[in-house]
Amino acid sequence: MVTVENASGSKTAFVNVRVLDTPGAPQNLLIKEVTKDSVSLIWDAPLIDGGSRVRNYIVEKRESTRKAYSTVCANCHKSSWKVGELEEGKMYFFRILAENEYGIGLPVETFDPIKASERPLPPGKVSLLELAPKDTDSWSVCTSGKATEALVSNLLKGEEYQFRVVAVNDKGRSDPRQLAHSVVAKDLVIEPSVRPKTSCYSVQVGHDLKIEVPVAGHPKPTISWSKDGVLLKQTTRVNVTDSAHQTTLAIKDATREDGGMYSITVANDLQSKEATVEVITLDKPGPPSGPVKLEDIMTRHSVKLRWAAPQYNGGSLITGYVVEKRDLPEGKWMKASFANVTDLEFTVTGLKENSKYDFRVIARNAAGAVSKPSESSGSITAKDEVDPPKCETDAMYNQTLVINAGDTFSLEAKVDGKPIPTAQWFKGDVEVENSSLLSYELRLSSDRTAHQFPGLAGA
Repeated sequence: MVTVENASGSKTAFVNVRVLDTPGAPQNLLIKEVTKDSVSLIWDAPLIDGGSRVRNYIVEKRESTRKAYSTVCANCHKSSWKVGELEEGKMYFFRILAENEYGIGLPVETFDPIKASERPLPPGKVSLLELAPKDTDSWSVCTSGKATEALVSNLLKGEEYQFRVVAVNDKGRSDPRQLAHSVVAKDLVIEPSVRPKTSCYSVQVGHDLKIEVPVAGHPKPTISWSKDGVLLKQTTRVNVTDSAHQTTLAIKDATREDGGMYSITVANDLQSKEATVEVITLDKPGPPSGPVKLEDIMTRHSVKLRWAAPQYNGGSLITGYVVEKRDLPEGKWMKASFANVTDLEFTVTGLKENSKYDFRVIARNAAGAVSKPSESSGSITAKDEVDPPKCETDAMYNQTLVINAGDTFSLEAKVDGKPIPTAQWFKGDVEVENSSLLSYELRLSSDRTAHQFPGLAGA
């Protein structure tokens, strides 16, 4: 309004001013419906439209643990929206913003976070909780809690009851789920059972072992353990503890003697049941038996050794041996075999001629444990053995051989000695030389020398 005035009088005029701006915040934001994965929202238009018609709304959400909003719908043309794809059990805030031709206005936001949840479904299968006597509809609450099992007490012995369960959350109560059959209040008798998780347990000597075996039965069965047919004697190191649903054998600092067959017997008024488990104690194997023996001197640089298997394998199979050697008189023990030796013999190579050595063997089992060394072989010298030559002919050669002129015949003699001797044949005092009529050879494989006389006449 404008007023002008002078000595002659005054005059007033009116001017309308229209302010153009973004819209105000939407009004009356309400939660219409909540499910486990969606929330339905409704709201009213802003009181101030900014001088321009509201052309759409923007719907946003954020998790209660986060600070930033994310857009659910950027172009909503109605005053309601169902926000879907929410995670069940999570808390969310929601806000709505109006938009006109001049921009996006102020938001309206839910004051408290909204939990994506809904009234629970009925519980699953009920196994033995509202309570009612049979053939009545008079249900009463006998217990409540968060667990999925309950103990109902103070029932009348011999009375028949019906049971049902209702689930409850902050949205309300579910429909009830009823036990299919009525129940008579009487002592329950169930035959005992014992079910070990496995039939075999192993423990390293010096370590602890705990064997937990599930048991069942009603009335609660009596439980006893035995080892190798004898009632188990409990000590501060070996003891048994029982609970409502299992029996536990605990062994501290296991020894080799703790290995064996253990039996668990459970019994009640109906019958008794038994189960057996084996305990294997894993230890170092015993040393290979007896001293290492020299089997043969193969050459001046190698020897062949032999030994016997350990008498005790440490609870698992022997997987191999390590052969060690030392120079005499004062050498240190060192490996003579770098590969795993699986036989009870081994040829050591790379020895120095005329040097003296001592040898021993260590066993290893499947548990990775190694034995103490065997007795050593004692001094062995790496050199060729020398045996004087020997020559033997078959007994048939001690008699006169009669042959026909023109026939071929052979004479053989057994020779022996180290190093392998050479052989010569003589007829009388004259050495027999190889020719087209006479030939001989030394067969090393049979240690025999043979001489053939083809087609001799009057030889």
